[in-house]
Amino acid sequence: MNVREFFRLGRELEEKGVPVIDLSIGNPERLQIPTEYWQEKIKVMEEDIDFPNLTKKNAEGYPLTAGHPETRQRVVNDISDTLELNLSTDDVIITPGATAGLYTVLSSAYRLTKEDGLFGKDVIVFAPYFPLYLTQLELNYLNPRIIDKKNFEIDLDVLKNAIDDKVVGIILTNPDSPTGKVFTREEMKGIAELLKSLGREDIFILEDAPYSQIVFDDSFNSIMPHYKNSFHVNSVSKNLIVPGERFGHTVIHPENPIDRSKMLDSFKAIYCNTNSTIMKVITKVGVNHQPYLELFKRNVSVMAEKLRQHGFEVKDPQSTFYVFAKLPCSQEEFRKKALCEEHLLYVPGSAFGKNYSDYVRFSLCCPADYVDRALAKLDRMFL
Repeated sequence: MNVREFFRLGRELEEKGVPVIDLSIGNPERLQIPTEYWQEKIKVMEEDIDFPNLTKKNAEGYPLTAGHPETRQRVVNDISDTLELNLSTDDVIITPGATAGLYTVLSSAYRLTKEDGLFGKDVIVFAPYFPLYLTQLELNYLNPRIIDKKNFEIDLDVLKNAIDDKVVGIILTNPDSPTGKVFTREEMKGIAELLKSLGREDIFILEDAPYSQIVFDDSFNSIMPHYKNSFHVNSVSKNLIVPGERFGHTVIHPENPIDRSKMLDSFKAIYCNTNSTIMKVITKVGVNHQPYLELFKRNVSVMAEKLRQHGFEVKDPQSTFYVFAKLPCSQEEFRKKALCEEHLLYVPGSAFGKNYSDYVRFSLCCPADYVDRALAKLDRMFL
């Protein structure tokens, strides 16, 4: 079963009244949206509607393809320092979520067509990985060249040996999901310097960074200040707790020579714009928020410790709200205990790479008491 199938199973069990604890998908719906966001959304809606007659002003017309200029400027203001770049609004595209940003880069940035000679080329993906990468590559006639991380670290020698004439890109989940690894500045520079030393600056790096605001004890380090042929994809769903709003942003390195008009043409052909109201709200509140950072840090800490008590192998996550752990028993035995006996939902590690069938992932973007109930289930399973 994949991530979405476990999510669907959880919904079905809850509808039947089963006391399920669902730690499968990274959907923070059990947490409250920050008050500031709701207040600004209400203000924007009131400004766009003539009360009491509810006469709609022209507030929901088509925005510019790249998004409202003022929204793009707010993104520039919020993330330029983080990415260590002198950005302008021309470097930002507003997308309906990070997924749209990923697809926009893969489908349009390099005009991935048979005629352009990129049909059937390879993009390096580090495992364990976000499963959707494989689907998006397939839809764009690209092949994943999967490299396993060593102890969840990127090995530059392995990366070097994997690069040949067929490789056109690298997808870098930063911070890493599902492992929670935070890459250092030196690691980012190392990847960039490797490509430069090989004379392969034609290889693009797609930095997928939806957890860049959820870093516990250090700072987020982007690849972008070190490598011109790069793209940064992000959203507000994880840190602002509003996944249903579908707001994301794609940043193009200012010195990337890509034809941005073609990129926008492909984006327009594939996706609709983000809702105008949402863009106006983001213009007010911005994209830099960490309302549940301490909760996520607490949740992954207590889960990792509990799993270790029961024989799992776990590295403490430095970011995200996931715990990726190696099982002390067979996947079949764990599945029977978790799903059938305790109704504890998770995602098997095989969803993140074929070499991780003896791992499981728990998503902990939920209240502390919900996690504590999951801990009690683990105690019953292993004591």
